Amino acid sequence: KLYVLDAGHGKDVLKDYQDCKHTDIVVRLKGHQKFFAPPKPKPPKRKGRNPLHGDAFKLSKAANPEQEQIIVYKGQKLRISSWSQLHYQGYADIHGRILKLEFLNEKGQPVFQKPIWLFTTATAIADVLIARAYLWRSNHELTFRFVKQHLALTNNNSPHITSCDNWYHVVALAMN
Repeated sequence: KLYVLDAGHGKDVLKDYQDCKHTDIVVRLKGHQKFFAPPKPKPPKRKGRNPLHGDAFKLSKAANPEQEQIIVYKGQKLRISSWSQLHYQGYADIHGRILKLEFLNEKGQPVFQKPIWLFTTATAIADVLIARAYLWRSNHELTFRFVKQHLALTNNNSPHITSCDNWYHVVALAMN
């Protein structure tokens, strides 16, 4: 399962993520969030616990992506850059990737002033699929809102499950 979330929900979700081993998340990041690389090994004979964090990774200063590719998304060029093996400050045991999404103009320059930053724990899924999953998120939300507001998805108040199921099928047919 892959859950796609908007900015501000990442740390809340990570609290419970550790219990859900068969679930991955994609969450939009805010520009001020801090991430860290894996820690360097503790030198021999040094006392104390092993370090939890390696070098800091700041979104505003991110350079030299491990992977970079340009795809066409809905007729527009999209550059996807990614860095792996990073974690939030409070969750050193949950590693993931950070993706930077930038829409490009004909000259290869970013169209928007700020890129879209994403964090994902889905390390086995390709960057392109993660980017598409996030970008499609708004389409799903708008469709659901339309169905609720204009096609009365939630207006069936029957206590019978069969009636509710039939109502959902009618609404689905009306959408098509």
